[in-house]
Amino acid sequence: MINIHHHTMIHIIGMEIIQIHMIFMVQHSSHTLLQQNGFTQQVCLKYKQQCLD
Repeated sequence: MINIHHHTMIHIIGMEIIQIHMIFMVQHSSHTLLQQNGFTQQVCLKYKQQCLD
């Protein structure tokens, strides 16, 4: 195991979260069009989990 100081580990984790967030910010142009026309996507996590189980 690599010995990394606590604050360094938090910084690394924080940078990974920022990178992941930036990836999800990129949208297809159709998503923007749908949002401009009042469409909002409904995420049904409970239903999705039931289907996966």
